Amino acid sequence: YCNWCLKNQTDFKFEQIIYNEEKPYLIRTRQISLFYKTPNHLEVTVSEAKPITNKIFGNQFDRNILDSMQDVLLISEAEPLDSPGPRVLFVNSAFHRMTGYQESEILGRTPRILQCENTTIESRSDIRKGLASWKPFKVVLRNKTKSGEEFDVELSISPVADETGWFTHWISIQRDVTVQHKADEKLSETMIWLNAIIEAGKIGMWDWDLVTNQVRYSKEYKKQIGYEERELKDDFAEFESRVHPDDLHDVLKKATQTIEQCRDHHKTEFRLRHKDGSYRWIWAHASVIKNRKGKPIRLVGSHIDITEQKQLEAQLRQAQKMEAIGQLAGGVAHDFNNHLASIIGFAELLSTKLEDSSLQGYVNKILMSAEGSSLLTRKLLTFSRKDEVTFENVSIHEQIFEVLSILSHSLDKRIQLHTDLSAIDNTVLADKALVQSILLNLALNAKDAMPEGGILCIETHNTKPTIGNIPDVDKKSVIQIRVSDTGTGIAKSVMPKIFDPFFTTKDVGKGTGLGLATAYSAVTQFKGAIDVESRLGKGTSFVIELPLVEKSAHARSLCNSPDIRKEDVHAKTLLVVEDDSLVSEMLQETLEVLGHKSICVENGKEALALYEKQGEEFDAVILDMNMPIMGGKETFKALQQINADVKVIISSGYSAEHTVSELLASGVYSIISKPYKIADIDEAIRALP
Repeated sequence: YCNWCLKNQTDFKFEQIIYNEEKPYLIRTRQISLFYKTPNHLEVTVSEAKPITNKIFGNQFDRNILDSMQDVLLISEAEPLDSPGPRVLFVNSAFHRMTGYQESEILGRTPRILQCENTTIESRSDIRKGLASWKPFKVVLRNKTKSGEEFDVELSISPVADETGWFTHWISIQRDVTVQHKADEKLSETMIWLNAIIEAGKIGMWDWDLVTNQVRYSKEYKKQIGYEERELKDDFAEFESRVHPDDLHDVLKKATQTIEQCRDHHKTEFRLRHKDGSYRWIWAHASVIKNRKGKPIRLVGSHIDITEQKQLEAQLRQAQKMEAIGQLAGGVAHDFNNHLASIIGFAELLSTKLEDSSLQGYVNKILMSAEGSSLLTRKLLTFSRKDEVTFENVSIHEQIFEVLSILSHSLDKRIQLHTDLSAIDNTVLADKALVQSILLNLALNAKDAMPEGGILCIETHNTKPTIGNIPDVDKKSVIQIRVSDTGTGIAKSVMPKIFDPFFTTKDVGKGTGLGLATAYSAVTQFKGAIDVESRLGKGTSFVIELPLVEKSAHARSLCNSPDIRKEDVHAKTLLVVEDDSLVSEMLQETLEVLGHKSICVENGKEALALYEKQGEEFDAVILDMNMPIMGGKETFKALQQINADVKVIISSGYSAEHTVSELLASGVYSIISKPYKIADIDEAIRALP
């Protein structure tokens, strides 16, 4: 351009910034005459040369205004856009306060000297794009002060053009936003933390605008009832239509009362329909937001799914009922067993004295009936978990036959019953009543899983252990019991919980959730293992493996009690402490038949008084546990105070407080459980030294 002007000797205008004593000056020409005095000498006439500051503001008052600003004002050249960047022409006093640089230290230098290692590539790129657009823009970036301290700054940058429209400068308003950013970061962390708590606590949130009737539901709220966020509209009708019909009136009434009475909050429980059609129990808390006049304008609140809690409460109530039944059963069992003890004892005494053999059949029927009643009492105590586990040799096949006999009267005719009892060895060391209970429970579960009919199969096989780690029998044979059905099957999600106490998939009132948990516990006590296999729509198989009894093993069983042989009995004298007169009389006569002497008293106080005087005469004491005035435990301890070596045989119909192991550990010599036979009494006395 200059060459063209020189060649054509044309006047032209231009601007050029020069620096004198580190202060910028703007040279502006209005009319330039160009001519060569000699071929090598160009003469230029400059019409005007002003300092740039005089161009920006005309007097000191303008400068004072700019220096009073809290934000930084920075003016730079328009170019170059790329490195090293436009040079700074002016900064106000706020620049020093923000960066620590004096005005003289920044003028003529690029603002990019403020950038640091943590100035992101993205923010630098945003500045470059904004400059290239020649339009106003904003950007936030990380800078550093003269001392190296980092800070966040928000830049509002605008281009400035001269009267010809040419962009000559950039004006930047800069604000330190470090405190704001830290507050934003803290707020963001708090929100993340709160959202994590809400998610972990599975708390659904909602916001109801009472003015517009608009409702907003959180993601977790929708998730509680099975919906993705996009599937459920933010609409009050969506909530209202899903509340259980039996609960809707109370829910709306409580909300209306809260609004009309200007309450601060309310709580409620109700059922809300899930996407799968089931109902979930919801605990809701609502808080009221009021305007300046105290009028409610919004309800905000939370939903917590308490379905599992409700189920646990129902199961607990059921368990408490069972506990109450168990306590009742225990009390009834004591009295009932006393009666049975008298019946069995006197029937056996009658049997020993009958001369007319034709009457023996009647006595046997009395004994059979009494023994059946005794077994019924034992089952009642076992089911209510109030009886001590008694290990004895148990034939699994015999127990299966017992269960089949029971099932034959209760199975739906559409259910076919198949058995395959292939196990040759089937005797295990276990509790007979518990084994029968386990098998019956599994069979009834199979029946319930086939409401439309199917096949229930019970199988046994001898095999090596295939499930779990059965102690001491890893290389030995076990009996495997398999109870299978062709029913509905069990979902995979449920399988890990199948043996948990109180877990049930049955409807309320149709299951306690204790059957399989009890089975698992009992099988473990028997040193066995239990497992389950299932496929939805195909059926379920429960597999139990129990260690077999070795052929030389011996377990206590009433049927193996020794015969009464009076001739080889060493006569003993016994103190009988029994409050039931019939049982006391039966014991006295039984002991006499067995060749022993006895003295009977009705309670513990009488027993102690007699033992203190004549204790050396007694070889042992037969002591009832449940007595008035002084109980069996208290009497036993008092007897031990008189004679530490006293031999006490506990005679009990039922003891809720003391297990067999506890009594034996405390010094009791042996225990005979009512109702007992003469053979049981004989065996206990023969065992005395």
